[in-house]
Amino acid sequence: MTNTINKEARNLVLEGMYPEAIEKTDHVLQLDPNNKFGHIIKSYALYNQNRYEEALENCNKAIDIDMYLNIGWLNRAAIFAKMGRYEDGLKDCDRALELNPASKNALYNKGVIYEKIGRVDEAISCYDEVLSTDQNHPRAKERKESLQNKYFKKVKDEIDRLQNEEELIDTRKIERALQKEDFSEAQNLLKDLKEDYKKYKETIMELEKLDGRIASLSNRFADGEITEESFRDAKNGVENQKYELENKLGRLRKEVIYEDYQKPF
Repeated sequence: MTNTINKEARNLVLEGMYPEAIEKTDHVLQLDPNNKFGHIIKSYALYNQNRYEEALENCNKAIDIDMYLNIGWLNRAAIFAKMGRYEDGLKDCDRALELNPASKNALYNKGVIYEKIGRVDEAISCYDEVLSTDQNHPRAKERKESLQNKYFKKVKDEIDRLQNEEELIDTRKIERALQKEDFSEAQNLLKDLKEDYKKYKETIMELEKLDGRIASLSNRFADGEITEESFRDAKNGVENQKYELENKLGRLRKEVIYEDYQKPF
């Protein structure tokens, strides 16, 4: 009897009739409180109503009843992801894969979680693994392409912004990473370049300030405000600072500027 009611509840879930499905599963669980599939179906119906705490409670009960229930770990991983408990979600995906290493749903869910926490390459790797056994898996293929396009555009837009500010900025390493579809490496390289470019601009500004100080000293000496000895000592001190900053600027310039650069796209 409970199997029949669970089947009816499952069909109601598939039709999007979640309150009716919950009512059916409540009947099942009144008859058999340890019916793991009743808890799973109820959990799924609650999940689709965004009632994540209640969904988690029922999923936990199903796992407590049968710790080898693969769908329990899969569903709980999805619930954790919706609740922002990403590390817990990844652990449950791994547990589902231990129980069934060929589980495409576990790999797909793991990819979605990686995507949410910005671990792009790992997300794409999960989607690739799904597609290696199911080339037409619609969600994995769609998410992989969307993720690649999103991060390619994000990094490319940032490259364009930097090049609008400094045409000769050296983005070759980033572009090579993009061409290899190594998006994490591209992002790390972009971050480093932005930090070096910021230091490069700050050093130029510091040098301009020192030039202003020398000009001010020259004017004060010309107006007789300071002696020649004071002028010479002060100017030498500023020029020593300039020498150090010019060396620093030269090093930074090698990191951020490429004189013969040509934009590849």
